[in-house]
Amino acid sequence: MLLLQLKSLLEKEVCIIDWNPSKEQLVNIAKFIKANPNNLDNLCIFISETCDDVTLMLLEGNEYSDIYTLLALAKAVVDECE
Repeated sequence: MLLLQLKSLLEKEVCIIDWNPSKEQLVNIAKFIKANPNNLDNLCIFISETCDDVTLMLLEGNEYSDIYTLLALAKAVVDECE
């Protein structure tokens, strides 16, 4: 359930158009977010490197409007999977 919430929020916040991440890929993305809470500028790059089949809409200066929810979900996913 948490992974689906994280996937949906990432789609909204990072402007992901098409992807089908595995559970392991989502957990790795969550770990990246948890480890970089104050610097998510490289999140799009990390997602692109982690998921080969992802299509992102790249916008200049990503603005994570729901950053606190994204960070909380990432932490919950990592905690649940460890």
